[in-house]
Parts: sequence; structure tokens; C-alpha cells
Amino acid sequence: MKLTKYILGLALMAGTLAFTSCDQDNEGAIYEPWAENISFVSAAPAQITTSGDTIIPVHVRRSLTNGSRTVSYTYENADGHITDQNSGSVTFADGEGLAVIKLKAHDLTPGTLYQATLTLPEGLKDDADTLFNNQNLQTTINVLCDYNWVQVGTCTFVDYTWYDGYSGDGIPVYRAQGFNTYYIEAPLYHLYYGVESNPSTGNFQFDMDANGTVTVSEGLWNNMKYWDYVPYYTSSYPDYCFIEELENNGYGVNFLLYYGGSLYTGGYFEFYLDF
Repeated sequence: MKLTKYILGLALMAGTLAFTSCDQDNEGAIYEPWAENISFVSAAPAQITTSGDTIIPVHVRRSLTNGSRTVSYTYENADGHITDQNSGSVTFADGEGLAVIKLKAHDLTPGTLYQATLTLPEGLKDDADTLFNNQNLQTTINVLCDYNWVQVGTCTFVDYTWYDGYSGDGIPVYRAQGFNTYYIEAPLYHLYYGVESNPSTGNFQFDMDANGTVTVSEGLWNNMKYWDYVPYYTSSYPDYCFIEELENNGYGVNFLLYYGGSLYTGGYFEFYLDF
């Protein structure tokens, strides 16, 4: 089998050499891009920071690198917390295929998502190498200013959604420093997968005031998706979505499940805080 692959490889190489040598007048045309194809590298880059001030690089590429070129773009940021350090233009030096626009995020509030949109001119569509490269003429930058999380204790988590009363204890609980926001570290992963398989996702986040009242965000909890079912919490269905206080510093969370465009009942878990 190895010998067959070796012979086949030689045959393909010989065929390639013969093909390229028959068109010396256009040598290299097969391998080089035929258009400059200026584009944002990513359509929606994201960055998480715990700093109030940070520099965000936005990368712009081009396929052809002969000569220098300056390209203008438009910039939008509604809240004023992300500013354009390039003043609306980016320059490719001769021989360079990658250029960087620098944005500065400043005066950020923890727990807040900030966005900025950059748009290249429509005229660049006429210079697109669409055969080999995608062309992103617009990119939306997402900057999340995360909290400074500090572990404050552990909890026992009891799941009644997937298995009737399956529980695990010693699951870490973190609090956002200076805020009444908490999260339980990936409770479903602790119970069913082992947190080592995916420790950075699946956190259950909630707010708890000085009186011990717990509230949660409304909408889909995509990070707690399990078996293609996504927990869904909404005040529009108060009979199915509510939080009840239990004994021993415990809370029961009732929610709906979203799957295939439909909502289902039966979502429920409990957690008991140890702090």
C-alpha cells in the first residue's frame, strides 16, 4: 500500500510539472490571486476584558501585496466607549498582506457588552477574489467587560430535568467583586461530564440581593444547553418560570425547555449554597 501511494505521488508530481511547464508565458498564474480582495479577516471578532481600558486590533487582509495602498472605512459606535485610533483609514505597506486597525475601549462597566461596526467601501466588491476568498466588507466588534470573579463558596446542585434528583456537591460558586451577581461553575458538566471536559462554559448565573432574593436573566440560556434542549426563562409564563426559596439556603428554579422551535415544560433544578 505504501509503495502504491509513493508511485501515485510521483505520477501526480510529474503531471503537475508537465502542466506548469507547458504555459511558460503565464507561469505562476495558477497559484497567484487574480484580485486584491481587501477584506476584514473576521466578520464578528469578540474580546473579553476585565480592564476598563484596552486596545482591540481589527485585522484587514489583501490577496495581492504589490505596492502600498490606503483604504478608508466608516466607523460606528453608539455608546462612545470604543474609539477609532486610525481615524477612518488603514494602510498596507508594499509587500504586506495584513494591516491592523486599532480601536480603544475605555471607561467600561463590568458585565456590559460593547459593540462597534466598521464598514469598507462598496466599491471593493469589484476587486474581490470570490473564487478563492470570502470578502467581509463589514465587521462588528464585540467587547465584553467581564466582572472580577472571586470564589465565595460551594453549592450542592440537584437536577430534576434530566434525571430525577441527580446531585453533586462541592461545586464552586463565584461572586462578581463589588456586585450582587453570582455564578455556579458549569453545574451540568460537574454532574454528567466532569468539569474537566468543558470548564469554561455552562455556568449558571444569577443575582442575589441582601435579603436573599434570587433573580435570573430572561431568555434562552444557551450556555446550559443539554441534549439539544436549551433552558428558557421568561416572565411571560409565570406558572412555569419562577424561583422558590427552600430550606437550608436552597433555591428551586423552574423553567421551560426550547427544542426545535417549540417550548416544553419540565425544567427544574435546585441548588443549596454553602456560604
